[in-house]
Amino acid sequence: MDQLQDGLVQLLDFTRQVQAVNTEGVEPLHTVLDGAMPLRPDVAKEQGNILGNAPQEFERFFVAPLEKHFDGAEEEETGRKEK
Repeated sequence: MDQLQDGLVQLLDFTRQVQAVNTEGVEPLHTVLDGAMPLRPDVAKEQGNILGNAPQEFERFFVAPLEKHFDGAEEEETGRKEK
């Protein structure tokens, strides 16, 4: 708990330092980079069998692992296909 408290104190100290900076007359930025970001064309590509390496799938979607609860129990599984 002491480590968490120390980290929080450091974070709050840093926040106070940032708030103390005089930003009057400084225009807000949306990026620190000069010029525009290059964009690639938005083109759909055939990905092949992207589910081929998925440990589980359901109706052509990846399935996330079951949620583990603090007591070690798992959520009930419905409709998932194990490979």
